Amino acid sequence: MSGIRWQDDSLAEQTYTLVAFWLESLIYGLFIQNAKLWKYNPVSLGAYAILFTAATVITLRNKRMGGGFSLPFFLSTIWMFLTITLYTSQYSTLDGHRNVSDEPIAISIYRGIRAYALALVPPMPVSYYHDFAMWDNLSSPFIVTFLVWHADILVIYRCFVVWDRRLSVVTVPILLLLTSIVINSITFRSFVEPGSISRSITSVLFSMVYPVNLAQNILTTGLISYRIWCQHKESQASGLSQSGFGMSLLNVIQIIIESAMIYTIQQLLLLVLNVLQHPAQVILHATLIPSIGVVFALMTFRIHWARIKSDMSMRRTSGFSYAEHPECSY
Repeated sequence: MSGIRWQDDSLAEQTYTLVAFWLESLIYGLFIQNAKLWKYNPVSLGAYAILFTAATVITLRNKRMGGGFSLPFFLSTIWMFLTITLYTSQYSTLDGHRNVSDEPIAISIYRGIRAYALALVPPMPVSYYHDFAMWDNLSSPFIVTFLVWHADILVIYRCFVVWDRRLSVVTVPILLLLTSIVINSITFRSFVEPGSISRSITSVLFSMVYPVNLAQNILTTGLISYRIWCQHKESQASGLSQSGFGMSLLNVIQIIIESAMIYTIQQLLLLVLNVLQHPAQVILHATLIPSIGVVFALMTFRIHWARIKSDMSMRRTSGFSYAEHPECSY
């Protein structure tokens, strides 16, 4: 949940909010339908929409081939995509004469139109975003919070599985998640019922949001990476690295860390900007919603691509194939 609470409207904040609006849409994707080229089949352009489509195809293909498949994780990514789509997506129709008619169906676009086009809350367009009596403004921190919690639960579950379902390993991450739930639930009430919680308390709680998120992300990513590294060392000791499988585990560690860094860097920058009370934090806060989905889709896509390269390399050297031996896949 965002800790953004401006005392007055500013031109800088208004500019950053407009930039955030477009970046958020670009990261998610823009659905375009061309009457001549695609008829009634819309085309999706954008990082998250493309990555999610690719990750879904990869996951279903792996399941069909008997590879690793987690139904809870797969359904969770579907739910995340639908939620992010509800908030972020945009649908446009492009006819043969290149005339464009937009039909905004997403909450983010709905807010943008009411703020900048209809100017419902004077004196400036950005004033609209401060009015949490509007359901669409209240939905923004609500959706961000639930997406963050959902992502945390997925990562904790993955950490739990990687560590052979040892509850003691994920005790601290679970406590951090519970702390996040308590903090954000209280701060969310301050949005729903202004004045119900003193400003001094909300200020302290707002300052804790990003540090808790950072600690949660770094700890779980570190635990997963450390466990895979230990498996890599065991593989080396057993001589399995001769087949290239140990190097594949190192590739998995690299992919996990690099993918998680997207969210980690965002949280770190949000922490710094929030301390400085800089209006540019609205850009990172807006792009956080599609970025959460990007992290999981990107990880699936990159691990699949690494497997393909490893499989091709091993075919050239020994004729071994992960496709033929799915039980050896990570």
